[in-house]
Amino acid sequence: MGIPGLTSFIKNNSTQYFENHQLTDTLVIIDGYALTNFLYRMHENQTSAFGGDYDIMATVYIDFINLFLRCKVIPIFVFDGAYEQRKIETIINRMSQRIQLYGNQIKTSDCMPYFGSDILFDILNDMDIPHVNCDFEADAEIVAMAKLLKCPVISRDSDFYMNTVPYIPLDMITLDFKSTMINCRLYKVEKLLNEFGGLHTSYLPLIAALLGNDYIRQDTFSSLLRLRPGTFNCGLKLKRITEWLRRQKDINNALYNMTYNLPHSRDYVNNQIKNIMKEYKNTDSKYLTFVLQYKRMAKYQDGLKNYLKPNEKTILPLWLENNYRSN
Repeated sequence: MGIPGLTSFIKNNSTQYFENHQLTDTLVIIDGYALTNFLYRMHENQTSAFGGDYDIMATVYIDFINLFLRCKVIPIFVFDGAYEQRKIETIINRMSQRIQLYGNQIKTSDCMPYFGSDILFDILNDMDIPHVNCDFEADAEIVAMAKLLKCPVISRDSDFYMNTVPYIPLDMITLDFKSTMINCRLYKVEKLLNEFGGLHTSYLPLIAALLGNDYIRQDTFSSLLRLRPGTFNCGLKLKRITEWLRRQKDINNALYNMTYNLPHSRDYVNNQIKNIMKEYKNTDSKYLTFVLQYKRMAKYQDGLKNYLKPNEKTILPLWLENNYRSN
């Protein structure tokens, strides 16, 4: 998921864009499904076909949560909901790839057991850990919640590299379940922007769109950036993108020039870019009210009253919505 090639580029230059960090006395927002897949790949032992390794995964999830609690870090798990229509083509392609993986005689750690995530839901409820199931994709909600709570995000989605929230990739965390501290590496997008000429962070949505993501094809802006179609060199693309953006008068002028030569897909691309910009600016959390109901969040309730978004009217009974939100 996210921006193709960006994760590899960032990690190949990690000394420039990351700084050493120690998690303690803080909240963190965790991308729930990213975590389940990451931990499964770390601890899968090629025997999941004989029962799912659910007991092993349950122990791993509990150890992970206890490590954070022991270090006085309150994890808030946020999960994706239903698929969005605008992403359906990407989802179908990835499901097709997964079907092929499940059909292989030799299974890989990419084959997540069917009930792998359900175990985590049960554990979160049993341990009374703050968590919420979103209606649709969770990325925008994760960012909004992190901005309001002023805390880092933990995930494996390259989209978070194009945002101002402090971001900790899962594989940049030292996971020693017996430790009393959590050492990690924290990504700062300002370091990336400074490396490429010092653009203001308000241009990040345009950079993300020009790189291409789950909604905008990678080759959409190849001619604009003077790149050969199929160019996957993320460093070169970033260089061309930032050079081009610095020549633009302002963001509105850049947006106009980005889509001027796209007669057949102009409206679609414009809408996608505006969605990216809207999500980037958003600080309204739809589900923070639900998260604050957990006992572990009690001390944060008063300070966030003015930022809470009123609950939207729903046709669902309250008990049903609450059960869905808590998985």
